[in-house]
Formats: sequence, C-alpha cells, structure tokens
Amino acid sequence: MVDSKDEIGQSAHAFNCLVDALAASISAEKTVQNYTKMLTSKLELKSLTDKALYKIMEATGSDAGAIFIERDGKLVSVETSGIKNPEKLTNHSIVMEVLKNETRKITEIPEDIVIDGLLVNFRPKEIIIEPLMFNDIPIGVIILASLSKYNDENINRIAMFSQSLSLALHNATIHEQMQTLAAIDPLTGLLNRRYGMIRLREEYSRVIRSEGPLGVAMLDIDHFKKINDTYGHLAGDRVLVHISRLTKNLLREGDILMRYGGEEFCIILPGASAEDSFIMAERIRYAVQESEVTYAGYNIKVTLSSGIASYPEFNIKA
Repeated sequence: MVDSKDEIGQSAHAFNCLVDALAASISAEKTVQNYTKMLTSKLELKSLTDKALYKIMEATGSDAGAIFIERDGKLVSVETSGIKNPEKLTNHSIVMEVLKNETRKITEIPEDIVIDGLLVNFRPKEIIIEPLMFNDIPIGVIILASLSKYNDENINRIAMFSQSLSLALHNATIHEQMQTLAAIDPLTGLLNRRYGMIRLREEYSRVIRSEGPLGVAMLDIDHFKKINDTYGHLAGDRVLVHISRLTKNLLREGDILMRYGGEEFCIILPGASAEDSFIMAERIRYAVQESEVTYAGYNIKVTLSSGIASYPEFNIKA
C-alpha cells in the first residue's frame, strides 16, 4: 500500500527543490550579467577595479579582498578592501606560485593554527588566490578571504568573474597606456601642449579657490633654426632632450613642465610669486647657458630667452 500523502509530500519537496535551484540559477545569471555590464562600462582602471572588487566580494561572500596586476615586470596592488599591507603580498611565495602555475590556490586556516594577522584584521577561515589570465598569460591575481568556508557555487563564481575581469583589465590597461601616450610628447617625454594646458587650467582653478599664487614661466631656445640648419635635425632633437632633462632636474616636486611648441617650453609653478618664478626661470636659463650638447664631435652651446607671469600679481581685470 502506497501512502499518497508521502508521495505528494516527496513530489512537493522535489518541486520546491527544483524551484529553488531555478531561482538560484536565475539569480546567479543576473549577477554575472550585471557584473559583466558594469565591466564593459568602465575603462578607467581605478573605477573598474573598485567596482569589480566590490561585486566579487559581494557575490562570493568574501570579507576582504584585493586585486593585483602586473606592471613593468612587477606585481602591484590596484584595489584592496580589508587587506593589511597589500604591498607585502606582491612577492609572497604563494602568490608567486599561483602566477607561475597559473592555478587557483585555496588555503583553509585551521582553528588551532595561530596566525600573525599580516593579511587581514580578522581571522579568516579560508583564503583564495585566483590567477587573472589573458590569452593564457597571467596578468595578475585576485586574493579573497572569508570568515567562513567557500562553497562550490562561490568558487565557480570566482572563476567566472576572474575571466571577465581579466579581459576588462587588459582593455583598461591599454586605454590607460593610450591616454598616457596622448598626453606625452614622444621626443622629450614631457606633457604635450594640449594636456599641459589642461593642467594649467586645473592649477588655475585650484588657486582661485585657495587664493594662493601661481607662477608661469615660458622658455624659448634662441636661434634654434640655426642649430638645425648647421648640425641637422637629429642634433636639434638632442638639444631639446638635453634641455628637457636639465630643466626637469631643477624644478620642485609639483612643478609641471610641458613642451609648448617646437622649441618652446612652459613651466607651471604652483605657489610661486612673480619673484619666485623669475628666480626659477633665471636658474634654468643660467644652467642651460653653462651646459653644452655633444653631437657628432661638435660641442653645441645654446641659450634661452624666458618670460614669467604670476597670479594674482599680474591679474588683469576687464
């Protein structure tokens, strides 16, 4: 004899489990969709990593986390939450092992093991280090820590999220490099005129609010065309690079040097009065006058002409 109530109860239980599984699947899919949509809307690296880490920690139940990426052969921290001294993790043997083997590392912390609190302010139950891979090349890692053990669903989410994040990080890094290239004069390595003038407007707006001084100095290489005509354009380039480096070494931290034109340079001097600006321009003019550029056996001497202005001393009111 079959108990119909038991059958109905079992069927109802199975149905409820199916509904719960379907709801969880829909929720997970929606979470991934929102995450992917967020990633595709961000190109600025800082904004991207900030949002990405928050979403990953939220979706995986993590209590602390960090994103590290490779830059110039070194691992650097670009976003952290709840991680102590993230810079100390960049050369950690386990992190290096994950990058080398390109394989996730899950470390469970037994309750009877004493830890020194280097990683987080709380005692984690489990730590996950997930490699970030782009075109089968490791470009960074995600480190996550949790007060409880990660379940299979959360681990699967980490894998899915890391794939999307790797692509987004690659795109953001390329965008950052392009922005840098767009702002830099390729010969001298200084800000170009376009971005230099943006920085000038920013500094001007700042001193208007703070009511502090702002100095500007213009430098122009004397008879630069004659240098090109006499020694060639490569010699002229050598002179431009020489003056750029010499000038940069004489400036204070926070001063801004741009290549304003062919042989013209502009210096933005935050906090400098007219007298301060004049002294700086003279220091540079004298240093250039006393130096020389060696090219193809020639010792080329150059001089500069300069002019200065300072706000608010030279403020012109309409």
